[in-house]
Amino acid sequence: MKKLLTVIFMLGMLNIVFGQNNKHNRVKLDSISVSGTAILVKKDSLRIQYYLDKDGNGVPDYLLVFGPAWYTPDSSAAVRPANGDNITIFGGLTAVKDSSIAKIIVYEINGEFWRDPFYSSWNSLGHGKFHNNRRWGNRGHRRHHDNSGFGWEHDSLVTVSVTGTALVDTTYYISHYYLDVDNDGTPDYYLNFGPYWYMPESGAVRPENGATVDIVGGLLEKTDKTTEVIIVFELNGQVWRDSSALGKHFGGGWLSADDSAKTFHASFDKGDYITFHKGWKKKRTGRWEKRVSDSLFCQMFEIAHESLDQTEQKIFACYEINMLQPDGSDLLVDENGNSRHFELANKADFHFHYSLSELKSISAEDNLAKTQAKEISVSYWDDVTESWVIVEDAIINTDENTVEFSSSVVSNLVALSVTEVTAVEKKNNIVPIEFSVSQNYPNPFNPTTRIEFSIPQVGLYALKVYNVLGEEVATIVNKEFVPGTYSYSFNANNLSSGIYLYKLVGNNVNITKKMMLVK
Repeated sequence: MKKLLTVIFMLGMLNIVFGQNNKHNRVKLDSISVSGTAILVKKDSLRIQYYLDKDGNGVPDYLLVFGPAWYTPDSSAAVRPANGDNITIFGGLTAVKDSSIAKIIVYEINGEFWRDPFYSSWNSLGHGKFHNNRRWGNRGHRRHHDNSGFGWEHDSLVTVSVTGTALVDTTYYISHYYLDVDNDGTPDYYLNFGPYWYMPESGAVRPENGATVDIVGGLLEKTDKTTEVIIVFELNGQVWRDSSALGKHFGGGWLSADDSAKTFHASFDKGDYITFHKGWKKKRTGRWEKRVSDSLFCQMFEIAHESLDQTEQKIFACYEINMLQPDGSDLLVDENGNSRHFELANKADFHFHYSLSELKSISAEDNLAKTQAKEISVSYWDDVTESWVIVEDAIINTDENTVEFSSSVVSNLVALSVTEVTAVEKKNNIVPIEFSVSQNYPNPFNPTTRIEFSIPQVGLYALKVYNVLGEEVATIVNKEFVPGTYSYSFNANNLSSGIYLYKLVGNNVNITKKMMLVK
């Protein structure tokens, strides 16, 4: 018993330092499923700490994080365990610094849903549901089923002014905010401040847990038994967001086959939009086309990029696009809930806007300029090849933080990512008279090398890397250049030793050279 109490005391001290107030701690979560006996330790009248003993020796093996005492899932009947209960936990495993015990953020308990740490709650415009059929696998096409149809069914906002105490769920760094107006310690409203990276120009900041706040916002029509949602317009007298930006359908709307042109934007950033043009619908020549209605409800959401596979690329922004038929079925989601694409008869125009805080989110560097120097690419999820496909002709403007392209392919998921380029430098202001690509230096290299090239005319150019089989393994840069000489540093840390080809392609140029990676 003395050993048990000593271990629990040490864990309690660590929980104070590394526990639930870790909203800025982007530690990796590895999925784990484990069974054992629940051990409860009462800290005071309000706080209970939960542990799991997996081997039956009476000593905790894991610290279980269920969130604040007032938190309960709103789409399942799951409850916290009692002391001594035999339970099965599925969750996200992460180490606790200077401790032999690991922490599990609980996703499910005994097969029932508890929470999704990467849930894009800002897109819950009316429901705020957490669904049990979420895909927990680390796949590129993992999607959330919560978003479809918002604005179609819930198209009314009532402006309200309320005062209360902020309740903040900081179980993981994507914090969730609630308001307690009757001082009973439980949420009365969910406060929708928008994506976690959003910061208003007014300088207003999200409240701390326990702070008294005055909120002016749009109260969404309540459609079920979940906590009512307020989209925040003002916080303590400071402007948080422009209430007119949402529109009647929260950025979405109906697209008709007869429309000359129609634009739909994301709920919280009008810089994220897609424009369809007249003639978008293909002629009915097959079974698939016959199922497509002349009217579709289209919408775009920016979702948490952390919910996607990060093994192939460093994604810092991700967008979910829905094209709903009148019966509610989604052209961009199959019957099993997997993402897919839809082929238009002509091209739609895509435009995305990202913030520097989003770009910073995938980098541990303190110098934001270094992060900005990394090259940005845009890709869409291809359900046929089950891979991300890079859009080759995208126009990327790092001054305005925008990405745009035109395509006849509309995919359920579009992602912005950065390559492993670590630096770019324009050598001088002399206009070259011809295209040239220098031999990389050093060569052989491990793992970084520098490639210099000259461009004599304005145009879209790409510098890519291929293996000896001709397979593309990296896009160093793909953007519009003005005449000049440029030097890029390429990091091949994820590649194996061998001979590689780097190629400059674009307007009137196709130059290839070899380089050798030796590890």
